[in-house]
Amino acid sequence: MAPEQLRGMLRKQPFHPFRLVMSNGNTYDVMGPEWMIVTARSSAVGYPGESGDGDVIHWLDNDHIAEAKPLEAEPVH
Repeated sequence: MAPEQLRGMLRKQPFHPFRLVMSNGNTYDVMGPEWMIVTARSSAVGYPGESGDGDVIHWLDNDHIAEAKPLEAEPVH
């Protein structure tokens, strides 16, 4: 997926959570714009850690992001 597309989804106001579907079927939910960083070739999606374990970050190859689907969650203002 093009970085410009991903950045556009992150900048949308109000923000709408979305799910990234990878070419191998794995999925990653982006619940707020602060939980994703997009670069030219890859993106990082973060999740809050459990019980103070620290945050979890997954690095994704933008070329392997097959689609982005909206989630049925309230917009984040």
